[in-house]
Parts: sequence; C-alpha cells; structure tokens
Amino acid sequence: MAEREKKSGIYIHIPFCHSKCTYCSFITGSYEELLVENYISALEAEIRRKAASLLPSQKFVDTIYFGGGTPSIISPKQLERLLSTCLESFHVCQKTEITAEMNPSDLQKSRLEAFRQIGINRASVGIQSFIDLQLKAIGRDHSAEQALTAIEKLHASGFDNISIDLIAGLPDQTWQQWSYNLSTAFSMLPDHLSIYLLEIKEATTLYAQVKSGRVATPDQDLAAQI
Repeated sequence: MAEREKKSGIYIHIPFCHSKCTYCSFITGSYEELLVENYISALEAEIRRKAASLLPSQKFVDTIYFGGGTPSIISPKQLERLLSTCLESFHVCQKTEITAEMNPSDLQKSRLEAFRQIGINRASVGIQSFIDLQLKAIGRDHSAEQALTAIEKLHASGFDNISIDLIAGLPDQTWQQWSYNLSTAFSMLPDHLSIYLLEIKEATTLYAQVKSGRVATPDQDLAAQI
C-alpha cells in the first residue's frame, strides 16, 4: 500500500516560441504548423512508451506540467491530445495540478477558456518584467501593458491558480526598476511568484552581446542585493 501511495509528476516540453529570448539556453525553435503536429504525435507515442515501461505502482501521478518553450503557442486541441494520452496511460489523481506555462501575448479570452475546458487548472505566466525597455532588451514578444493585464484575463477566463515569473539582475536594471517590478507583481496577488536570477550562458544571444560589449555586464553586487 505504501508503494501505491507514491506519486510522480509528468513534465512535457513544448519547444516552440514566437521568438527566442536573448537569455534563453533551452532547446526551442520557431513555430511551424507541420513540425508542431509531428512533435505532438511523437510525444503521444513517447508518453505511451514510457507508461508501458513502468510498473502499475509507478503510474500514479498528481502533477502534470507543460513547460517550454511556450506551451500556450500550440492549440488547445493539441494540448488536449497530450492530456488525454496522459489520462489513458497513467493513473492521474482527481485533484491533479495541471500547469501550462503561458506568454502574455497568447492570453486571448477564447484560447484561455479553451485551456480551462480541457483541464488546465494552473497558469504559469512568463512576465519577467513590467517595463517595456527591459522586455525589448531581452527579446520578449509582449509589452508591459500585456503583462499588466495578464492576470486579469486569466481570472476572467476562470483560472484561480496563477503563478508569475520575474527575472532579477537584468542588464542595466536599477534597484528602483526592480522594486517596481516586484511591487507590481505583489499588487496582482498571484498564488505563486517565481524569481529567477539572470544567468548568462554560452551559446545565447545575450552572452554574445555582453562579450562584444553591446550590452553591459549585469551588476553582480546589485543582483546579490536583489
């Protein structure tokens, strides 16, 4: 019985984006309809193959997380296919938390309502900053205005479990700017707030920009203070 009570989580990577952020070192690519469809089909096969390799006692799941990349870039029907495959292949608990990472530029009401209808019950929003200049500098494809209305749109679409991501230590970021980002995030009363310290990794656009002097090296002392 103790073995049966052990539960696992499923992470599914959606490696497609509208554009690649300058700091991103994850495996991602541009959205192409045929490529996405082929990837979804391959994921369905991989989910079934993984489940078939496990013992019955290892198939109990209480979290499913769609990360990326940008999961909200694919259609609700494609997400539903992946969720249905998980439900068919694993013992998914009734109150399983099912999260999708979302980009503020994808938060159209009809799309969000469709995500809720298929079973997505938690949204993780990659806001990163509420300042246009910072968003543009790191290659984000949403505006500060879209970031400010993101939580409102999610609540209006029925989401009541919302997480916000912010990045600290951006190039040229001041303490005042960081304080604004943090206080703005708090004012939205998210259920969860993730704060990531900027990492400049090789093979990223940001690394090349800093190395060439086009972008200032982030202030490490300020980053530590933050």
